[in-house]
Amino acid sequence: MEDIVDDTPFWSVLKLTFSDQSTDSEFVFTCRQRRFIVRLAVENLAASPQLREKYLFLLDVAEHVELDGYTVDDLYDWVAEPMLPIFRQLSPRNHIGSTLDDFLFPETQVYEVLADGDKMVAIQQQEAEDIPKVFGVSFPEHTEFTPWPVFAPSEIRTSNEQIGAGPSHAPRKVFLNDGTAAYLKLIPPGDDSILLHEIETYRQIHAARLDKGLRISRLIGLVGSRETQDVALHGQDVTVTIYGLLLTYIDCGHKTLLCAVKPETPEHLRAQWATQFGHALAQLHAAGLVWGDAKPDNVLVDRHGDAWIIDFGGEYTEGWVERGVAGTREGDVQALGRITEFIRTAKEPTSI
Repeated sequence: MEDIVDDTPFWSVLKLTFSDQSTDSEFVFTCRQRRFIVRLAVENLAASPQLREKYLFLLDVAEHVELDGYTVDDLYDWVAEPMLPIFRQLSPRNHIGSTLDDFLFPETQVYEVLADGDKMVAIQQQEAEDIPKVFGVSFPEHTEFTPWPVFAPSEIRTSNEQIGAGPSHAPRKVFLNDGTAAYLKLIPPGDDSILLHEIETYRQIHAARLDKGLRISRLIGLVGSRETQDVALHGQDVTVTIYGLLLTYIDCGHKTLLCAVKPETPEHLRAQWATQFGHALAQLHAAGLVWGDAKPDNVLVDRHGDAWIIDFGGEYTEGWVERGVAGTREGDVQALGRITEFIRTAKEPTSI
């Protein structure tokens, strides 16, 4: 029996939008440097009770992240099925010389998924309006981002190097024109308050003049563009859209402390990580700074085995810090104890 070669090119989902108030959903797929907006509505599956039932179940899975052994990836695979013939027809494109412009503003097509008997089919829509913004938050033109430069997407070169356990179309390792490598943290729409908080924390880190050898992520610059819109009675409205932050590139393969600590991890490495991230946190506190979203997922272990503190967005993760003290020095200290205990035992806390 001959081996069957799967000629489906790699695809991924950049964004899923749905609501518990509606059964409509919208998926943003990307494949071979093209983007596909795929929309589903339960009434479009009415011809097949079986497809309708499965769709509603998988939406429930997405809302709960995991349900009855299914995850949101099962929803993605199911919705992708009618798109696979379209993906297979796409010709490869040369990535050499690609910039963030190519990723942020690609050729985009819109499809609706319908039931044809008990089979799903994707029908292309002849529409170009209402293309959802996948990344970027807009601010008034006078918003202050100093002391960092704002680079145009066309000034940032992307890399094919994959960071993390699985392949992804979202670029992470990028390069400035002078060859400096940076980690790109893309900003989804609606995260304006989180972004401003993170920029302000990096501004405080910059002003504190901490030891350059301190293993924490630092802000190098931002990626953005100016946009002008005609506004009735007001002439033109100028905004700045920020698509992402350019941060210290830490060569770690995206290995976090959460996945680095195993029951068999040598004792000297456990002690090293606990000491390193504890020292970095102490230096932040001595400068009057707060880490915020303190958890082992926000400690990277680089290829030399050294621990780095990252992510100053100020969010909160249940299990590592009590909600009432999240984003405070007290919360950081609480997380320090819990992370240190995790390093020692390789067991995550079950409750706070």
